[in-house]
Amino acid sequence: MEITLVGTSDLHGRLATLPLLGGALRVLRAKNPDGVVLVDAGDMFQGTLESNLGEGAAVISAYKQLGYDAVAIGNHEFDYGPVGEAATVRKDAKDGPDKDARGALKARAAQAKGAFPMLSANLQEDGHLLDWPNVVPSVLVVKHGVAIGIVGVTAMNTTSSTIAANVVGIRVTPLADAISAQAKALRDQGAKLVIVAAHAGGDCAKHDLPTDLSSCDPAAEIFDVARALPPGTVQAIVAGHTHKAIAHEVAGIPIIQSSSYGTALGRVDFVVDAKTGKVLRTKIHPPTPLAPGAMFEGTAIEPAPDVQAAVAPAIEQARERRAESLSATLTGVFPAKYRDESALGNLITSLLLDVEPKADIAIANGGGLRTDLPPGLLLYGALYDTLPFDNRIATLSMTGAALRENFVRNLTGKGGILSIAGARVTGRCDAGKLAVDIVLTGKKKPERKLADKDRVVIVTNEFLATGGDNFGPGDQVTMEDRGLPFRDPVATTLKKRGGTLKPEEWFNPLKPRIKLPGPIGATICGP
Repeated sequence: MEITLVGTSDLHGRLATLPLLGGALRVLRAKNPDGVVLVDAGDMFQGTLESNLGEGAAVISAYKQLGYDAVAIGNHEFDYGPVGEAATVRKDAKDGPDKDARGALKARAAQAKGAFPMLSANLQEDGHLLDWPNVVPSVLVVKHGVAIGIVGVTAMNTTSSTIAANVVGIRVTPLADAISAQAKALRDQGAKLVIVAAHAGGDCAKHDLPTDLSSCDPAAEIFDVARALPPGTVQAIVAGHTHKAIAHEVAGIPIIQSSSYGTALGRVDFVVDAKTGKVLRTKIHPPTPLAPGAMFEGTAIEPAPDVQAAVAPAIEQARERRAESLSATLTGVFPAKYRDESALGNLITSLLLDVEPKADIAIANGGGLRTDLPPGLLLYGALYDTLPFDNRIATLSMTGAALRENFVRNLTGKGGILSIAGARVTGRCDAGKLAVDIVLTGKKKPERKLADKDRVVIVTNEFLATGGDNFGPGDQVTMEDRGLPFRDPVATTLKKRGGTLKPEEWFNPLKPRIKLPGPIGATICGP
């Protein structure tokens, strides 16, 4: 008999892509009734106005229609914080879900009850596995009479890649240890196959030969996890978190990852002995693009009407707000670049500096700029997609020495680049290590080099201000609680500014705000 594993990840609220996924699943299920296992590796909700207005409720409704068997909890599942508009618990919050920093996530888990569980085998709350309704470390499902165990785990950097206030008391334990323990328990319950839904991933450029890892990132977190598992522990891993694609075998384990935003699905086919449940053959498929009319298994993919009906109310609710004009016209694309200085990062930080007149500089993290701003009249919906996180504006004080240390750590690390306004950052190699100088340029004061003991006021978002992306520590941290996320004051500033915005005026490669002696990363000053 054949069992087909379908894996998705990092939807980030892109509801409009789900009907096509439903169409592809209909094709697979028509060929193999009761033989499809559908798993998501996390980061389902946060990212679009359509999803965020209901704190991910529309995603759960759609996932019910799609027939998911289980979903893993991702780092951005914690972003909504308490139930309600606030992204973190406010001082005046009443007792109940709006005073629970994990209230919104718990509400989504409860909404999914009876359809599928949320999985978390390596997140602990106050020293214990998460003990929330419909949140379990693993689950057993049956396909074609074969018991299949599914384990959920989350990346080691989870607590530093969401709003810090929402994960106080949460600890992440090693993924491989958690998987091994759950796999044994599932085998004891009769599981013949064990599948992992891991919100941890990697990146491979080529997907035509599963055993060829030459195009893959050798240091990928999920590859380390696979290599750490005893042989035979699991039969497949559905990965996520990095927004990249994988269709490979590592340490004998098939690993699939299907990029992000619902643009593709990952797939592994197992031929299983009906009597023993032993896997006889395994086939890893390259990621399948999901596009209208695309051919899949000899059939054109058509949107699934029931999934369309599930997402339609949320899409309609957001339509009017998305169409609001911000009065500025872009002459070209402002690209969202995670690792490099960009016109988009420079624009957003400059606008943020305009919003907060007390600040000397503005800083934004690369991971907070999620999509390009398209050319033409700028609409609120496009800005929302670029800045989807409901962080408040935050200001903090920091010494020149501490700020330089932050930029050295950032520019030699693996995370997204820190965009900056109000200053220039110049890197140099000193005895094989990166050193940086920072020159303040804004606020109508003469340019001056920032000394170790100088203090600067930084305006940023609360994710960075509370330690996200290993930023900080700063002192005198203040959250500007204007009742709105920081994107809305940015939108208001854009409206007042109006006019034409040219990408080349916001980033000139010959005159960058961040000038480095080599490519960003650990080897910037040599091995």
